[in-house]
Amino acid sequence: TKLTSPMDWGGPTWTLGLLNGSPAINAGDPLGCKDFNNYLLTNDQRGVFRTLAGCDIGAFEGVIYATFQPLIMR
Repeated sequence: TKLTSPMDWGGPTWTLGLLNGSPAINAGDPLGCKDFNNYLLTNDQRGVFRTLAGCDIGAFEGVIYATFQPLIMR
Protein backbone atom coordinates (compact mmCIF):
# COMPACT_ATOMS: atom_id res chain seq x y z
CA THR A 1 0.00 0.00 0.00
CA LYS A 2 0.98 3.62 -0.26
CA LEU A 3 -0.03 4.54 3.32
CA THR A 4 1.86 4.66 6.57
CA SER A 5 0.69 2.86 9.68
CA PRO A 6 -1.61 4.90 11.94
CA MET A 7 0.65 7.42 13.66
CA ASP A 8 0.58 10.71 15.53
CA TRP A 9 1.21 13.15 12.68
CA GLY A 10 -0.32 15.95 14.77
CA GLY A 11 -3.92 16.85 15.49
CA PRO A 12 -6.44 15.20 17.82
CA THR A 13 -6.30 11.68 16.37
CA TRP A 14 -3.82 9.38 14.67
CA THR A 15 -3.96 9.33 10.89
CA LEU A 16 -2.62 7.28 8.00
CA GLY A 17 -0.01 9.28 6.13
CA LEU A 18 0.21 9.20 2.34
CA LEU A 19 3.43 7.81 0.92
CA ASN A 20 4.98 9.05 -2.31
CA GLY A 21 3.14 7.45 -5.23
CA SER A 22 -0.19 7.00 -3.42
CA PRO A 23 -3.19 7.15 -5.77
CA ALA A 24 -4.95 9.37 -3.17
CA ILE A 25 -2.53 12.27 -3.80
CA ASN A 26 -4.27 15.13 -5.61
CA ALA A 27 -7.16 12.79 -6.46
CA GLY A 28 -9.86 14.77 -4.64
CA ASP A 29 -12.40 17.08 -6.20
CA PRO A 30 -10.54 19.55 -8.46
CA LEU A 31 -12.75 22.31 -7.02
CA GLY A 32 -11.64 21.46 -3.47
CA CYS A 33 -12.44 18.72 -0.96
CA LYS A 34 -15.83 19.06 0.70
CA ASP A 35 -17.56 17.47 3.68
CA PHE A 36 -20.91 15.65 3.64
CA ASN A 37 -22.75 19.00 3.76
CA ASN A 38 -20.81 20.23 0.71
CA TYR A 39 -18.76 22.72 2.76
CA LEU A 40 -15.21 23.31 1.55
CA LEU A 41 -12.60 21.68 3.78
CA THR A 42 -9.66 24.06 4.09
CA ASN A 43 -7.71 21.89 6.58
CA ASP A 44 -7.12 18.18 6.94
CA GLN A 45 -7.86 16.19 10.11
CA ARG A 46 -4.58 17.36 11.65
CA GLY A 47 -5.27 21.04 10.96
CA VAL A 48 -2.85 21.23 8.02
CA PHE A 49 -3.95 23.46 5.12
CA ARG A 50 -5.50 21.55 2.20
CA THR A 51 -4.64 22.42 -1.36
CA LEU A 52 -7.86 23.87 -2.70
CA ALA A 53 -7.40 22.51 -6.23
CA GLY A 54 -6.75 18.79 -6.40
CA CYS A 55 -6.66 18.05 -2.69
CA ASP A 56 -5.65 14.62 -1.39
CA ILE A 57 -8.35 12.05 -0.62
CA GLY A 58 -8.72 11.14 3.06
CA ALA A 59 -7.88 12.72 6.39
CA PHE A 60 -4.28 13.53 5.47
CA GLU A 61 -3.03 16.25 3.11
CA GLY A 62 0.54 15.92 1.95
CA VAL A 63 3.12 13.23 1.30
CA ILE A 64 5.49 11.41 3.61
CA TYR A 65 8.70 10.74 1.74
CA ALA A 66 9.84 7.47 3.28
CA THR A 67 13.43 6.39 2.94
CA PHE A 68 14.44 2.91 3.86
CA GLN A 69 17.94 1.94 4.82
CA PRO A 70 19.20 -1.50 3.79
CA LEU A 71 19.60 -4.06 6.52
CA ILE A 72 23.27 -4.93 6.96
CA MET A 73 24.01 -8.04 8.95
CA ARG A 74 27.49 -8.69 10.28
